[in-house]
Amino acid sequence: MPRLLFILFCGFMLASCGGKGESGDNSGGKKKGNGDKSELIEVKLGDINNYLEETGEIIPRTIVKVKFNFSGKIDWIYKEEGDKCVTGEKLAKVYPDINQIQMITSAQIAYERAIASLQKLSNEMIEVTELYQQGIASKTKYDDAASGLKIGQAELHKAKLELDSIEGSESVQTKKGVNVLSPISGTIISRLVDIGDYVIASSSYQTGTVLFEIADISDVLVEAKINEVDILNIHDNAAVEFTIDALADQTFNGKVFRVFPNPVVENNVKKYMVQIEIPSGLPKNIKPGMSVRIKVNTVFKENVLVIPIGAVIRDSEKKKDYVLVPSSKSEGKFEQLYISVGTWDVNSIEVKVGLKSGDKIVKSPYEIPEEMILTTEATNQQKEEGPPKGEK
Repeated sequence: MPRLLFILFCGFMLASCGGKGESGDNSGGKKKGNGDKSELIEVKLGDINNYLEETGEIIPRTIVKVKFNFSGKIDWIYKEEGDKCVTGEKLAKVYPDINQIQMITSAQIAYERAIASLQKLSNEMIEVTELYQQGIASKTKYDDAASGLKIGQAELHKAKLELDSIEGSESVQTKKGVNVLSPISGTIISRLVDIGDYVIASSSYQTGTVLFEIADISDVLVEAKINEVDILNIHDNAAVEFTIDALADQTFNGKVFRVFPNPVVENNVKKYMVQIEIPSGLPKNIKPGMSVRIKVNTVFKENVLVIPIGAVIRDSEKKKDYVLVPSSKSEGKFEQLYISVGTWDVNSIEVKVGLKSGDKIVKSPYEIPEEMILTTEATNQQKEEGPPKGEK
């Protein structure tokens, strides 16, 4: 037993000595010092590319709300949601209420009377013209007949317009009701009425009942709401990348083509609607309402002087920015160099004044101990001067 304890003790001591050599405290190990913390990097030219990420959805470019121009009860429905339709195709049948029937009847009677009146005035004009040419009728009587004919023509035109406005240029009247016809070719995306529902006429003083919503779902765009804090960075023709949640493995490209001027309020936050043009090439099975994730290019600067954003320190008292550079007066020390910065992205920041390509700066200045930062008269003078006037 004593022999076994002695062997274990020797093994422990050897392991301890070996561990020290590898840990870095003995001369055999690699010593870790300030050199690692003060890694220098070279200032280079590069690009600033900033993005704003937001969610949105696929919407049809155009949605037509189908209304009717007189009131009545839905008697039959020919089309359901998802059905395709062409211009002039029957969507529903409305049986007009008694007031609408009376209006149609009155308009038809007025139109027929206007036709009869114009025919009478035309015959009178022919007779008066013959008598006037024979010298029997006076010029006054001829002028009165001509004036009456013009009035009759105007009355007929007015009666025709009134009848058309009641019956509707997009409807076909039948004995059992009036057919509601599709104004465009597309797909029924919403059916908002049922058989037996009463619909209100669309007129100049009331909005009327929406019966259907029709859209061309092959012509879609992306719509997103952007926070008011970010909207100033969004501009027309800005490049956009987006993915569709249903097709997350595919990336599509587009561009901003419309920023709405009026905000919408959601949870006490103002947001602005942005629409994104989509080039052709989307899969045919894409549907309105699908969720998308967009990435809008807000800032792009090419071939400018850039440094890592983590290399910049903010002087809160002077409200200026600076970097650390190797001191030219004391080896192993560093000095503050005030700079003027511009735009930035996630990784880099633009340097407008204070550095040039090829300069060396500290990559991670926050890791440098304060005693390693040299304060000299030259440095203090440079801090007081700061960047040139007008630079931000």
